[in-house]
Amino acid sequence: MAYKNGVTQTELAEWYGVQRRTIYSWLKRLDTDESFEQAVTDTHRSGRNRKLSEEEQEQFEATVHESPEEDGLDAPA
Repeated sequence: MAYKNGVTQTELAEWYGVQRRTIYSWLKRLDTDESFEQAVTDTHRSGRNRKLSEEEQEQFEATVHESPEEDGLDAPA
């Protein structure tokens, strides 16, 4: 929306901390007859299998939200 209101690709790149070509790609992707929600949603892509099991992923996420001191680390954050 900012681009349509006169903000340049260079300014947008600075705002978001990306290259101008990334902004160009984003604008090209949004230049469609699809709804905004459809244009910004990625389709499923295959990829490498996860290295962590579901249980390990849950344990990791729980640990990340704990205080480091609870896991024996000498750090407040």
